[in-house]
Amino acid sequence: MKILLSVLHFGLLRNFESVVRTLSDRGHKVLLLADENDAFGGESLAEDLSLLPGVSHGRTPSYGDQPWFTVARKVRQGLDYLRFLGSRYTPFIKLRDRAGARAPRFVTGLVRVPILRALGIRQVLVSVLTAIEGGMPRLDAMDAFLDRERPDVILFASVTHPRAAQVDHLRSARARNIPSGVCVYSWDHLSSKAQIRVLPDRVFVWNETQRNEAVKLHGIPVDRVVVTGAQVYDQWFNRSPSRSREQFLGDMGLPPDRPFILYVCSAMTPDPNEAKFVRQWVESIRGSAHPRLQNAGLVVRPHPERRREWENVVWPDLGPLVITGANPIQASAKADYFDALVYSEAVVGIVTSAFLEAAVVGRPVLTITPPEFRSHQTGMLHFRYLLEIEGGLLKVGTDLDEHVGHLEDTFDGDAAHRVQQQRFLRAFVRPLGLDRAATPRFVEMIESLVVSRSTNTPIEVPFWKKMLARSVVYANGLGLLIWAMTDAREAAEERARTKRIDDHRRAHRLKWRRHRWRKMLTRLQGVILRVYSIAKKFNRKRKLYVHRSYKFTLRVQAGLRRFRRNVGTR
Repeated sequence: MKILLSVLHFGLLRNFESVVRTLSDRGHKVLLLADENDAFGGESLAEDLSLLPGVSHGRTPSYGDQPWFTVARKVRQGLDYLRFLGSRYTPFIKLRDRAGARAPRFVTGLVRVPILRALGIRQVLVSVLTAIEGGMPRLDAMDAFLDRERPDVILFASVTHPRAAQVDHLRSARARNIPSGVCVYSWDHLSSKAQIRVLPDRVFVWNETQRNEAVKLHGIPVDRVVVTGAQVYDQWFNRSPSRSREQFLGDMGLPPDRPFILYVCSAMTPDPNEAKFVRQWVESIRGSAHPRLQNAGLVVRPHPERRREWENVVWPDLGPLVITGANPIQASAKADYFDALVYSEAVVGIVTSAFLEAAVVGRPVLTITPPEFRSHQTGMLHFRYLLEIEGGLLKVGTDLDEHVGHLEDTFDGDAAHRVQQQRFLRAFVRPLGLDRAATPRFVEMIESLVVSRSTNTPIEVPFWKKMLARSVVYANGLGLLIWAMTDAREAAEERARTKRIDDHRRAHRLKWRRHRWRKMLTRLQGVILRVYSIAKKFNRKRKLYVHRSYKFTLRVQAGLRRFRRNVGTR
């Protein structure tokens, strides 16, 4: 059986590595596909997986040169924003703000007009944008690619990513009657990302919570959603450390006779300063009255997407502390990450999937909800799962003082978290049983897709939708919709670019004026020097003339005196 696994970039294969390895072991051919380049080590992971029997990797055809794709992506982002305006998402401010930053300006502008909002402009925009999005064409190169590869199954792992072209890939798969599946990448991708706009044959989810999200939030028929468990975490169950605790702490540069806390950073956007908060967190620990906590070692793992924030951070006054950690894709990085989890006394963070990995290895998981990060926590639907499912996973402190108290309890041997974590893992990570890995179930469901074949019919697009979409694309190509299609981020970037240009022009004008002033002053100085030289020369000539006149006068007077004497002697 030939299987295509399509992701936005190869870094996302990290969550499907066990699936690819199992498919290879079962004798299937697997082609790994990426839409764009990766900056987090994914290329090396794809190359390593391609060493397995039957596994290869490549790139999907590019949509970048298609004028309609730019419009389609903007329209979809507008639809996502309108979706998050619904009553179901009212408590989750961050979802609306984030979607609003991506949505076209005309969408966000119209829904903010009170009278239009009262007249139901949101429903009108949803209908219009849905018609435009549905009339977009397919990419001929993608259709030809599928005809050439002739896969038995094609899986998409990035359909819910806002900028991905995977919805268009899925359309091509349906047009070619290829069985298709959508794989949920992570715990938040059904609740906080883009909508699944094209119906696949199957949606692979982790648990009943995600099944309900797929049905209620994305409109997927319940019989097409299969619960497999979270295959990404199979690698951490029953895994053993790569070295002893003493050796690990020695490699980290931490004292081996003290416990340590692992702080895992988050990928929060647009740009909260987590490093500043982490320093406050470290200072609060150093100020604890608990001797073991006060002197504990600290390991801070920056998020791979936000490493630049930590490049010049050094806190020698707060040791023992190390800031380290690579993206856990390669074997050595995985070993470092797992050893840090399993040997830590507790794991702390803001909002990250590392909470789930820490729970798998049985570590206490704690978080803080400071005001500056609250929108990234309670303002997101998926964060509440960590608080509510089976009593929750996290021990939450509303401020640093309360959080330090929780850490002190943990250091005193509070083991209540273990039972709670087991309940959470059974419901959220391995709903089929803690002793049953998710990967085999995932692979079995993939194989069953070939047996059942595709139940979808090719999408028939009405002629008027095609003409509407083409008209919008044509108008955008003429530049008539540039302002309307610009989103808030692009508008901010345009303002910043305009400001940079204006500042450059202003600086250039100022430089030119200064140059002209310097040139004018230089000329004026030259004129003054010439005038001074002329005046000096004139003054010298004047003095010479006066001197000569004086001498001439003296000579005349002397001559007169001689003349008088001569006349008198006669």
